[in-house]
Amino acid sequence: MTKKSILSKSSKIYHLYWEDRCIMRGVDEEDFHPIWEKLMWTYNTELNYVEITLDEDDNLAITDTSY
Repeated sequence: MTKKSILSKSSKIYHLYWEDRCIMRGVDEEDFHPIWEKLMWTYNTELNYVEITLDEDDNLAITDTSY
């Protein structure tokens, strides 16, 4: 699956980080929330994420929305 097909499937994708390392990349919005809840249960101080939004004109907007 290409990056373009992932983005067209969802308006938001997420990259999850443990400390400074990316541990999950390109997670769609539907999968993000259950994964985030499970990981936060154990690793709550080391985790953060970045939200990437695709608008109607195919422009990407990166938002640091760490918990």
